[in-house]
Amino acid sequence: MFTHRNLTGRVVYPGDPDYAAARRDYNLRIGVRPSAIVFAQQPLDVQSAVAWARANGVPPAMRSGRHSYEGFSLVENGIVIDVSSLDSVEYDDATGLAKIGAGAQLLPIYEALAHRNVTIPGGSCPTVGIAGLTLGGGFGLLGRSRGLTCDSLVEVEMVDAKGGIVLASETRNSELFWALRGGGGGNFGVVTSFTFRAAPIGPVAIYRIQWPWEQIQAVTAAWQAWAPGTDRRLVSILQNYVEQKGMIASLGQYVGDKGALLSILEPLLAVGTPQLMLEELPYIEAVRRFGGVKPDRNMWRVHIHQAGQPFKNTSGYILKPIPAEGLSMMTHWLTTSPVTDVTRWPRCSTRSTGPPPARPKPPWPGSRAFAGPCCRGRREAPTSITATPTSRTGRRRTTARTSLAWSKSSASGTRRTCSTSRRASRCKRPWRPRR
Repeated sequence: MFTHRNLTGRVVYPGDPDYAAARRDYNLRIGVRPSAIVFAQQPLDVQSAVAWARANGVPPAMRSGRHSYEGFSLVENGIVIDVSSLDSVEYDDATGLAKIGAGAQLLPIYEALAHRNVTIPGGSCPTVGIAGLTLGGGFGLLGRSRGLTCDSLVEVEMVDAKGGIVLASETRNSELFWALRGGGGGNFGVVTSFTFRAAPIGPVAIYRIQWPWEQIQAVTAAWQAWAPGTDRRLVSILQNYVEQKGMIASLGQYVGDKGALLSILEPLLAVGTPQLMLEELPYIEAVRRFGGVKPDRNMWRVHIHQAGQPFKNTSGYILKPIPAEGLSMMTHWLTTSPVTDVTRWPRCSTRSTGPPPARPKPPWPGSRAFAGPCCRGRREAPTSITATPTSRTGRRRTTARTSLAWSKSSASGTRRTCSTSRRASRCKRPWRPRR
C-alpha cells in the first residue's frame, strides 16, 4: 500500500469527484485508470512526483495536452504527471525569445505571440500541448518554410530521473538537447518549460479546393505529383474522405499574397471540376480558421477529430508517388469502410536542404529512468497530424494518415474499426521507406 503524502500540487485519486474528468484524454477509445494524477502547479511539484515514483517503483506517465492518440500519456495503476497548469507565455522583444510553459496549448501561444507580430512554427489543433508537439518534432502549416517546432527550440528546462532541474541547450548538456529536439521525452525526464526563437509573421493566403468524390484518383495522382516540389512557402493537404461524403478537398496555407498563391495552384486547378476558395488574412486568423474555432470549422479544419470521440489513426511516410494500383486500393477502402468518418490525409512534409545533424553518443542524464517518452512525442508522432518527425537528409517525403472515428465505444465496434485501420495502413507499405 502506497502513501501519497509526499506528492504536491493538485493530486486527484480514483474515487474523487473529478477523477473521471482528470483522466479523460482526447481519444475516448482510451480507458486507462491511473492510481494518481498530479497536476503540477510549479516545477517543484514535478520534482516531488518524480521522486515519489522512483522511491515507490510506480510507473510514471507525462502529460501536457492530452492528445496522445494511443493514450501513452496515461498509465494503468501508475502516476500521471500533468504539466497543463504550467502554461505561461513570455516574450522578450530585445532577444526575440519566447519562454513557454510545458503545459501551454497552441492557440493561446499563437495568440500571445500575435500581439508582438511574431510566431513559432507549430501544429494546427488549438488544444495540443506544446510539450508533446515539440518533443515529437512538431509539423504544421509553416513547416516547409520555417521547419519543425523543435527547429526553433533554444533551451529546455526539465526534471531528470533523480528529481533535479536540468537545463539543456546548444552550449549546455548539448547531447541531451539534441535528443529532445524531436527524439521524444520521458526517457530523459519531464520538461517544465521551453525557450523558442520566435520570428516575424505577416498576412498569409489560404485556399480550399473541392472536387466531386468520383474524381478522387485523378486528383490524388495530380496532387502527389505537384505538392512535394511546389513553392516551399506553401503547405498543402489533401483530404480524401469516404465515398458517403460525396467530395474530396485540398487546402493549405501560403506565406505570401493570394495572387502568387493562385498562380502556384494552377496545376491543381486544371484537374477535374474544382471549386476554389481563396483568401488573404492575418496569420492569427488563419490559425483560428484551420484550428476549427470559427463558425465554418467543418470546412477549414485540418484535423478531423474533436474531443469526446473515440477514433483510431494510422500513418506513415511515403517516399515516392503511389501508383495507379495503390490509388485503386485506397479508393476501395474509402468505399467499403465500416464507418462514415474516415479520411486519408496525405500532406507534403518538410524537406531540409542541409545535412543531417551529428548523432551524439549516450548516456544522457537519467536516460534510462523512464520506460516511455514524455508526452509520448516519439510514439505519438506517427499518429498525430501536428507532431510528425521530418527528414533532414534532403529527401522529399509525404505523410499519409488514415483516420477512423465512430460514435460509440463498444468493444466490437472498436475492434472492427481498429482492424480496418491496420489493413488500410498496410496498403501504404510498398511506398514507405524500408526500416
